[in-house]
Amino acid sequence: MAEILNWTALQCEVGEPGQSRRRVAPMIDAAFDGLTFCSTTSLPPMPDDGQSRMVLYGPDDAGDPYDGSMIGVLWNPADTGGHGGDGDAEAVTVRGEPGVAAPITVFQQTILPELGTVIAWTEGDWAIGLYGRGWSRERVDELLAIADRLEEVDDGFRLPAEALPDGYSEVFSGNPSVTSLVLTPSPLYSVRYQSAEGLLDVTGMQMTAGEFEAFRFFTVGVDEGVVGGRDGLLGNAWGADGPAVVTWRESDGLVIRIVGLGVASAVRNPDEISAADAVALYQVMERVARAAGAAKLLLAKRVDASGEARRRGFRTTAELLAKLSGSSLGAAKGDLETSEALDDLPDTKDASLGGDVSPEQGKIVVGAAKRNPGAERQLITKAKTANNRELQEEAQKVKARPIPTLRPPIGASIGSDGCRTSPTARVRGTSGGAAPSRTAPS
Repeated sequence: MAEILNWTALQCEVGEPGQSRRRVAPMIDAAFDGLTFCSTTSLPPMPDDGQSRMVLYGPDDAGDPYDGSMIGVLWNPADTGGHGGDGDAEAVTVRGEPGVAAPITVFQQTILPELGTVIAWTEGDWAIGLYGRGWSRERVDELLAIADRLEEVDDGFRLPAEALPDGYSEVFSGNPSVTSLVLTPSPLYSVRYQSAEGLLDVTGMQMTAGEFEAFRFFTVGVDEGVVGGRDGLLGNAWGADGPAVVTWRESDGLVIRIVGLGVASAVRNPDEISAADAVALYQVMERVARAAGAAKLLLAKRVDASGEARRRGFRTTAELLAKLSGSSLGAAKGDLETSEALDDLPDTKDASLGGDVSPEQGKIVVGAAKRNPGAERQLITKAKTANNRELQEEAQKVKARPIPTLRPPIGASIGSDGCRTSPTARVRGTSGGAAPSRTAPS
């Protein structure tokens, strides 16, 4: 899978400068719940038309504003479609314009009464929808009263503070495409597994923290949780039948989202899947978690270089990393040492990011390969087939080996300081023989 994703990334450059180029996905031979690899894509992001927009409002005293009722205002050019949906609609008048009140409709005409009610109308060149997430049809009059107080501003539409329910404030403002769950907005890459009964998509995309959360507005069963040791979101988006969702956001903005149609039991009801499928699914999730863990290790060095630890009141970067990860100071120091060493061990770095070795195995390999770089590939091969104890034993043997002493190249001389000097690569120094110092470009 890593080879396919690398190929597509090279052939089809995607993303904006500064965006993540990492690809986190299962192996190509992974199969679970009857699903097998079907396709992979790597596409440039869709351009933002600058016209379709959304503003979401929720309780400002809630730790999780998406865990309950909310209000959303969405608008787009009228010739691109409306917001009435496909449910049983009731004719209403909104701001002097004809409109409808209807249940909220999601993907493929799926109607979820528990998701709430939308007031939809056209005003000038705009199709507008005021969405009451969690608001029943019995509250249409309340939604109409809120819609009547909508104000047109420079960048579209807004609800004034006095029009909002008590305790509500703005939660998110941006492109409504980020709420799309099945048709993921502008993925950097995607991998699909499919069978006659269902499909599973693994996608990676660049998102802000606000965009990452916003897709929950049109779901009823996605909650905050822990995914592979990190904070994420998971659940069945539109009820017991799915789609099942597991997603998290890395510190560099890369969002990994796994969406399954017809495989919802893998998220909420693991006891209901077969033993063989459980093992295969575990292997897939383990590989994704390994790659994400390796990415976190590599970021440790960047955190150190940023100087952020002292700005946040920590004496060392290791203390900051320990606080952020909930690990011990010793473990954080080990992460930082490994992060600094991986740049000089490209095979270990690639194997870690590809999920071939776990972060724990990577640390063992790094510890031995720093002393004996020639044994790096041997240790990686061992890591793929052995447990950590056996790998540790192999690493100890590697450390104990004498490191071969290289002979000076022909024509080289040994200087007074014991350093070899090549006749073809001498440094022109000052009159005292010392090489002039250099400073980094400013």
